[in-house]
Amino acid sequence: MKRTKPIKLLGFDIIPAGLDEATSIIAHYLNRKEGNYFCLVDMNLAVQGNKSLLVKKALNDATANFPDSMGIKLALHLSGIHFNGRSRGADLMLRICEYAEKNKIKIFLYGNKKSTIKLLCKAIRGRYPNITIAGFICPPFRELSEEEKIVIINKIKCLSPDIIFVSLGAPKQEIWMMEHKDEIDAIKIGVGAAFDFIAGVIKPAPFWMREIGLEWLYRFFQQPNKVFKRIVLIPYFIFLIIKNIIEKNNFGN
Repeated sequence: MKRTKPIKLLGFDIIPAGLDEATSIIAHYLNRKEGNYFCLVDMNLAVQGNKSLLVKKALNDATANFPDSMGIKLALHLSGIHFNGRSRGADLMLRICEYAEKNKIKIFLYGNKKSTIKLLCKAIRGRYPNITIAGFICPPFRELSEEEKIVIINKIKCLSPDIIFVSLGAPKQEIWMMEHKDEIDAIKIGVGAAFDFIAGVIKPAPFWMREIGLEWLYRFFQQPNKVFKRIVLIPYFIFLIIKNIIEKNNFGN
């Protein structure tokens, strides 16, 4: 498959790729064992990347960033980049799990809650009965001590997974992947709420709502506080898009 070149958008590179191409790119790095990691960018992560130098570094150091939300896809379209599909977290995770089952690749689950992980494992095995889930870790929702960090890293290394799906929430998961790039040679993919969606903890919006960018509205009634925090970012996100377009037209990228 011909690779799409990354585009500079809102201060970092992003590959305007749908599920097929994103899966192909990730699979390309599987045998390298270089600690490659991949970020799925939505409006929240894009804004955080423009407010925090650490988050921006995590995005710039990633092997590739893919468009997760319709907001990012719209931003790319307004910048003159048109492409089909997007790399929504839950959809990409399932696509990678399908690939893992067919190619005998071990996956690992990191983050979220134990109750959700149990439902997630059941859901994944229900879809892909021959998949190998090497294990999972649900770290506490607080800052970890250095000793706890060492124990977690050693456990992951001992189980030797090929792919780690990370669900710590953005931008925490992106920073975690960056910080452990050289310690863990498995591929790492930050999938955010994908664990909740696949496990059935959060009901996904109907397909037609996702396609017209109204997934947030459907999710609002399930997680009002979390979604509201994202809604208030919209004005700043629009400002960033306009700024990006003006800079591109004036100076080029």
